[in-house]
Amino acid sequence: MNESVTTRKRVIVSVAALAGIAAIATFDYSIEVDFAAADLYLIPVALTAWFLGRDWITWAVLAAAMVAFAGVPYAAGAQDVADYLPAILVHTIHLTLAVLVLSTLHGTLARERRLARTDSLTGAANARYFYDQSKIELDRARRQGAPLSLAYLDVDDFKSVNDRFGHREGDELLRATADTIGSALRSTDVIGRLGGDEFAVLFEDADEATALSVAERILASLRTLERDHGWRATASVGLVTFREYPDRIDDIVGAADELMYEAKARGKDTIVAGTLNGGLVVMERSAPAMVPAQSA
Repeated sequence: MNESVTTRKRVIVSVAALAGIAAIATFDYSIEVDFAAADLYLIPVALTAWFLGRDWITWAVLAAAMVAFAGVPYAAGAQDVADYLPAILVHTIHLTLAVLVLSTLHGTLARERRLARTDSLTGAANARYFYDQSKIELDRARRQGAPLSLAYLDVDDFKSVNDRFGHREGDELLRATADTIGSALRSTDVIGRLGGDEFAVLFEDADEATALSVAERILASLRTLERDHGWRATASVGLVTFREYPDRIDDIVGAADELMYEAKARGKDTIVAGTLNGGLVVMERSAPAMVPAQSA
């Protein structure tokens, strides 16, 4: 979730919660029964804790609920403060526990949802989530007539890294590869690990030139891993831009996968790109000022 969405959500939730507290306090005062609406204050507090967690706004809403809860009897003319202190204390504990329990539960569920769609080793989207997102983007592109691009990347000579440095170093290479690819992408692009040393990138609303520019940036960034770590961390990339849309996501991934194998055959560390528009047009491209990687 980007910062603007997060800010908007916090504003909406906080305004709604404070409005709810004001409405409950008004109702509580109007019925002229001490603390008759006490449990109703739990509603805005609980909803804030659920949507915002233990954010400072949640605690501010809790404080506002307690002020309203404690202020109603005095606004109604009560004089003896001591008579109401036990009830105020109990209600404060009640609402605080609700905040702690609900925020913890929501955080746990959010982590479970995140783990369900994330590859545990690299932090990229797992195959299932990537395919789900690709299906959504395919449907959107078809409705709007927008171009859809997908890159399939295979780390070159990954087996040699495992053989030479061990599987722990191989895992580190995969993590670094995912991070490097991710840092080269636009905010709307999605990276997924489809298995082993194979990654895919879905480019939202990207034509041939845009997708190729990002793919070249990825290759250039990956070459720095070899310089920094001694790995052969280049990749062979198959890149397809669709201006006519297959019925299945498997067809999109499969077309990019075929071009990736063509990139392997042409010497690795390169991009083979094609456009599906009345047939697959293939061309070979590499990042500018390419420096051939040394074999591990």
